[in-house]
Amino acid sequence: MHFNIFKKIIRPIIIFLTLSLIFILLLFQIYFTSLPRAYNPPCESYHQLHNITYSQLSAYPPVKIFIGIFTTIETFERRHLLRKLYRYEINARQFNKYIENEEKDLIDYKFILGKPNELISKETRLNFKIESEAFQDIIILDDYENLNDGKTYYYYKWVAENLIKKVGENNTLKEYDYIVKTDDDSFVNLKNLALNLRPFSQYTTKLYYGYMRTTNPDSILKMYATGMIEVLSTKYAEKIGNLNISKEDLINHHEDVWLAWILMVNDMNEHWIGEQCLIYDDPRMLRYEPSKGSLIFPQTITIHSLKEDWRWNEIIEYFYGDY
Repeated sequence: MHFNIFKKIIRPIIIFLTLSLIFILLLFQIYFTSLPRAYNPPCESYHQLHNITYSQLSAYPPVKIFIGIFTTIETFERRHLLRKLYRYEINARQFNKYIENEEKDLIDYKFILGKPNELISKETRLNFKIESEAFQDIIILDDYENLNDGKTYYYYKWVAENLIKKVGENNTLKEYDYIVKTDDDSFVNLKNLALNLRPFSQYTTKLYYGYMRTTNPDSILKMYATGMIEVLSTKYAEKIGNLNISKEDLINHHEDVWLAWILMVNDMNEHWIGEQCLIYDDPRMLRYEPSKGSLIFPQTITIHSLKEDWRWNEIIEYFYGDY
């Protein structure tokens, strides 16, 4: 009797609930792992707000950019992925794959690491040494591995000592127009970054650019560029690198806020420009801003919070296809 009741009533209910749960889980997976796409941004970029369309950006003079990608010794696979992506894009621009007769931007990059600590295994150290010697694209700073213990300052110090060309009495010749800091969990579309920096030629000595976040209204510092990508004019980067700052003064500071503060107190606050549309967190993150819509679009400069490898797959396919 009880068995017949189970077969006729309870068993179908269990099957229904199980199938419903599977369906809900599939919907959940699709929602949080897929990226809806759009041809145009759901918001207006800085240049659009100033009456410059995306198609007009290529008419401006090309720029020279150096990108420092903050990383850690253990994330070899991520560095290898970024090498493939960025070399592909740089080569594509070099061989005129995008726009015929377009003047080319100069874009170089290096991976930036703090000095590895004693907890790193011998095997990891050996693999890292082999990687560093093979690719010649890694810079080790005289700093700790902790991103919040001054790596940003030591990065600009390295830039000032190694990238700025000093020619003539006035030391005005620079190899790069802009110095960029980003992380290895950020996708940077090099083409769009360069195009959006082109119209700022009048600010090449006094620019601080990125996704700006406001601070406490009572704070002297009103805003700062988040660490997903920060762009400085070479002159600003050089000035920061030449500051005499002790390690004690760098400990326990939020790096992004620290950079904005240093710029402000040293009178480097003339052109702070926020790009609030084309720089954003992965739309699949729960903290993503709903006002932008949960999608990606071709004009994107940077997508942040790509900490897991699976988050990269659809982004790579969208921007590069079968690269």
